[in-house]
Amino acid sequence: MKRGALIVLIVAMGLALASSPIQAAEKAFDFGVNFGVVSDDSFKFSPFTWSAGAEFDFYFGEYLMLSPEVMLWIQKFDFKNLWLIPGAMLNARIQTFFAGAGVVLPIFLSSGTSTVADKFSFKVNAGWMSTGQKLTFYIITPFEDAFKKGNTTFGLTLGFMF
Repeated sequence: MKRGALIVLIVAMGLALASSPIQAAEKAFDFGVNFGVVSDDSFKFSPFTWSAGAEFDFYFGEYLMLSPEVMLWIQKFDFKNLWLIPGAMLNARIQTFFAGAGVVLPIFLSSGTSTVADKFSFKVNAGWMSTGQKLTFYIITPFEDAFKKGNTTFGLTLGFMF
């Protein structure tokens, strides 16, 4: 599953690049990588979980952007148990600030096996972006029992856009 998911991600990104209209006057999209930290709602960061991800930002006019993404969550620095989290966000932009919501589907990868979460989860994010950088705060929670204590995950990422 790990190799298959990587191949699907690379093909999807290639297709998105190939089919995107590139305008001379204004950028149609950005591609970025990000790194960050993740915590449950206790904010104890125990065990320490960090994230690495990739995303596209497709711009629709001056105020909207669609952001397909994929994240990896890694506990400590042990790569035996990973969470692969693909998703998509619809964001509103006002100058350098953005906020939006979307869905993600957590997939647990452990020593050659994988388990897809039963259901999609809700993701809300907000942040700041400038030329080359993007700072994002996000919350992920299941649709049922949304924002209940123990069901909510918080994250903060710093991204580099190309």
